[in-house]
Amino acid sequence: MEISEQYEDGYVVLLLDGELDASSAIPLNHKIKDLFEKEHYRILFDFEELAYISSAGLGVFISILKDFKEKQGFLGFYNMSAMVHDVFKIVGLDKVLSIYEDKSTALDHLNAWTA
Repeated sequence: MEISEQYEDGYVVLLLDGELDASSAIPLNHKIKDLFEKEHYRILFDFEELAYISSAGLGVFISILKDFKEKQGFLGFYNMSAMVHDVFKIVGLDKVLSIYEDKSTALDHLNAWTA
């Protein structure tokens, strides 16, 4: 899996391309923790090119929730395929994570959250 990052005005976008499985979950977890340590508490995840997510991939997002909540951070997910979104729904992560249809909607919520 490829992880690209874009630093925007007050937030970071991580673009995930490929399959998020046990082997790619580790570098993603390191990337998120590195951003967190650099006090980037507002992260958007672009899943447009994410073809697959395993339970290990889901675990990355579960493991970071508490840290980001403690810092009043914002995690937003957008451009999910129906299959990836279904995986989030099956395990109930759609209830605890902010999932949006597109970047514009995610930014609207991020801006409202920071206002």
